[in-house]
Amino acid sequence: MQYDRCQSEILPEPAKTLRWGVPDGTRGPDGELVHDDHITADSLVAKLDELEWQIHSPTLIVRAKDPLEEMSRFR
Repeated sequence: MQYDRCQSEILPEPAKTLRWGVPDGTRGPDGELVHDDHITADSLVAKLDELEWQIHSPTLIVRAKDPLEEMSRFR
């Protein structure tokens, strides 16, 4: 529903800024207000997808006791 109601425009300025969203007061067929929360969240995720993600810490291996060794004393 949010995507159906979304509108966009490019502002007539040198920067050519794109402005988009669901106009305030827009209502769906059920009479409820339509927001652009999901559209905003999706656009932020798209920007995150452009980032290079790396883990910057060394790999640590935790040495634990073998639980089967403790059980062998019951044989």
